[in-house]
Amino acid sequence: MFKHSEYQYLDLMKDIMKNGVRKVDRGTTDASYTVFGRQMRFDLSQGFPLLTTKKVYWKGVLHELYWFLSGQSNIKYLVDNNVHIWDDYPFRKYKILNVKSQMLNANGQSLLEVTVAVAIGTLVVAALTFATIFSLRNANFAKNSAQATKLAQEGIERVRSSRDRNQCIEGLTNVNSWNGSTDCSAVSGSGSIWTYPISGDCDKPDLPQAGFCYFKVNSTTGQLTNIGFSFTPTSSVPLPAQAEGIPTTNPVFKRVILLSDDLNHDKNFTNDDYQNQKEVTVIVTWNDFAGTHESRLTTILRKL
Repeated sequence: MFKHSEYQYLDLMKDIMKNGVRKVDRGTTDASYTVFGRQMRFDLSQGFPLLTTKKVYWKGVLHELYWFLSGQSNIKYLVDNNVHIWDDYPFRKYKILNVKSQMLNANGQSLLEVTVAVAIGTLVVAALTFATIFSLRNANFAKNSAQATKLAQEGIERVRSSRDRNQCIEGLTNVNSWNGSTDCSAVSGSGSIWTYPISGDCDKPDLPQAGFCYFKVNSTTGQLTNIGFSFTPTSSVPLPAQAEGIPTTNPVFKRVILLSDDLNHDKNFTNDDYQNQKEVTVIVTWNDFAGTHESRLTTILRKL
């Protein structure tokens, strides 16, 4: 958490007044006080660091920031908007030399100075543009990561509520609810999920390797629906196509719930206490410029 921009600026002013080294410009004879290596850092996701304790040329800041972000290196846009903070080398010198109708003086230094200034300006603009874009991307990643973690926690709570209310479970051959219920007539099966170990096909106890059942939970009824299974549900394995999209329209995140009996993580369900507890994992994924990311939370859900 960065300190508020206003306090960072005031602290820097105090530091300069207390520890600054006095320097006199040989050309203008103006004196200034300087310190070395100080930095101010701002979280742009919290807003633009516009100071109130000093006069800020907001119009210049606005147009210059747009100039940086648009990747321009020609100062014509700034000049057209009456912003002249970059005029000194590339523009003003060009005008003076153009009026005199000469691009070189006797020593050939004017053109070199202009070229160096333009090159330096281009590098500065490129560096500032990269830093700004990188900062914005990091802020967006942090925002999505926090939201994905929140959605994963919400998924675990929905499964816990489904167990507490003995909601229906759809898509398993021998199971119709958590504790077995006659109220789930629309769901195939008639048994309790605690009766059957969850194996490769999600409800048959005759396979030698434990699997992971993919589910999604209805946000209104709390009903779980089986949408597939996997032996190795890692980040490299795509989620089922029926995964829950959040939000429903133009989804940014995908969420699935995994139920497993492999509590010992030894790929063998026969030595696990599947009749009394299940491992619940909620996976939330999203995509950005860097690829696919996921947030994953796991808990043990016990039979009531």
